[in-house]
Amino acid sequence: MNSNAVKVILASLIFGFLLFLPSISSLGKKYSHLAVKEKKHADTTLLIVNKPAVPVNRNLKGTVFGYLPSWKYPEAVKNIKYRLLSHLAVFDFAADRDGNIKNPDMWPWKDVIDSAHTNGVKVIMTVLNSDSLQIHNILSNSKARQRSFQNIRSTLVEFGLDGVNIDFENLKRADRNEAIIGYMRDLTAYIHREFPAYEVSFAGPAVNWGGWNFKGLSEACDYIFIMGYEYFDNRSNIAGPPASLNGTYYSIESTLLSTVFGYGDVTSTTPQKLILGLPYYGNHWVTETGNPQAVSIRYVEAPTYNALMLEAEKNRYKKFWDKYNSVPWIRYQKDNEWHQVWFEDQRSLGIKYDYAISKNLRGIGIWALGYDGKRKELWKEIEKRFIFNDNSAPFVALPFEEKGKIFDYKDILPKWLKSPILKKGA
Repeated sequence: MNSNAVKVILASLIFGFLLFLPSISSLGKKYSHLAVKEKKHADTTLLIVNKPAVPVNRNLKGTVFGYLPSWKYPEAVKNIKYRLLSHLAVFDFAADRDGNIKNPDMWPWKDVIDSAHTNGVKVIMTVLNSDSLQIHNILSNSKARQRSFQNIRSTLVEFGLDGVNIDFENLKRADRNEAIIGYMRDLTAYIHREFPAYEVSFAGPAVNWGGWNFKGLSEACDYIFIMGYEYFDNRSNIAGPPASLNGTYYSIESTLLSTVFGYGDVTSTTPQKLILGLPYYGNHWVTETGNPQAVSIRYVEAPTYNALMLEAEKNRYKKFWDKYNSVPWIRYQKDNEWHQVWFEDQRSLGIKYDYAISKNLRGIGIWALGYDGKRKELWKEIEKRFIFNDNSAPFVALPFEEKGKIFDYKDILPKWLKSPILKKGA
């Protein structure tokens, strides 16, 4: 082949390559949306990496929503049973008065996000503020409000999260109706306009101490996580459980059924808007006597389930059952003082799970993941109630006894009625 022929062939190849270049460019433009998509708004332009929606954990009969607090990361991660969760809420992304949001310690928790998504568990960012004045500014100041929306959206997108849970606590009474409802309504619309699959929820108090419109709030977002605890706490004058089923005036039962100070209007119409959150911790008091729900001398602490069980097993404390509150409790004497610890265990939680199921709620919640340490019994109770193809019968509450003696609650009731339990502003 002579040199002229080679030149002709090379020229043809180069010409053909140049003709093909537009085709490569067109191919790139046509399919680029499968990897990267640019979203434009009046307030921002952000490059968003497309990610498929997290598949629902099909093993579960309902929502199992667990908060993972930053102080339990990373130690609690190895003990999380992802197959028994539908949602893992990262706690917390702290919001300030101007709508700025601070990431939790050691963020991002890539190991948690990856493990959760692999198991079909949605990862939720929890936005926290408990200062009533700061919250008021977020709700009422248009710039702070919009900045909070933008920061929530950018965090969801940047880290591939699946929704946001707003945990604004200790609201001013004036902010508990239209102000918070309007905020949640606008935030939900803002997020859903672009990401309809992302979930927007609110962490609501167990009791309406005045001003709340739970029905309106439930309609303004996807669902409410009821913080079904602190019925007794460090402000109570007598000992008692964090979450009484129905043994006190304010209880889980009244929270779900009362239309005056509870969520009765929601439970009776749209129960799928409610998640019943339950505590993995207890209340520890020094009390005047060893009788159940004795008058408090002082509040000691709120121990985690793991810590209180380790202490009870180490010292071989006897665990009693209180039929009025449907919870276990422990008592012992130390340095001539009576101590009482009231808490939840697998039996009491199982009863409350059954109650939530009977009311057709969206599901149940956990405060907090990691509070049970390496123990397995609380996970097993979730498995009994919420995994498909389980035929185990629900627990039945047994009478509360101590060595055959039934306590007479008529001796306790007068003291309880005089006790200003939970004079709470939330």
